[in-house]
Amino acid sequence: GELVLVEQFRHPHRRVTLETPSGVMDEGESPVEAGVRELREETGYEGEGAELVGTLDLNPSWQTTRVHVVAVRGARRTAPLSNDEGEDTRVRLVPWGEVLERVRAGELDSCVAVSALALFRWSGRAPGDG
Repeated sequence: GELVLVEQFRHPHRRVTLETPSGVMDEGESPVEAGVRELREETGYEGEGAELVGTLDLNPSWQTTRVHVVAVRGARRTAPLSNDEGEDTRVRLVPWGEVLERVRAGELDSCVAVSALALFRWSGRAPGDG
């Protein structure tokens, strides 16, 4: 299986990053609904069988931010990617077997993305775990 990731220029870091699709939950939205929406908005991909893998505290020593990890199976492009003004986001499909290599190379270095992918792997949901 392949992961649908996004590449985008992050101004604070002055470089292109490789990340999982992510965003903020809208009022009244469940974590799964938000995950499905963010995947669609950021990549043009939709899938089936979305499920909450788990929830992580971003940094409990000084923040109350929670990260909900959602897995969407069978993702396929259903719409063109539409960047907001000033955004330059690209979709990148990465085979699951190359994820650790991307982390080791420093290409995928967001602590949120790496933690989410580790949780997904350890939950037994990763391709090849079946």
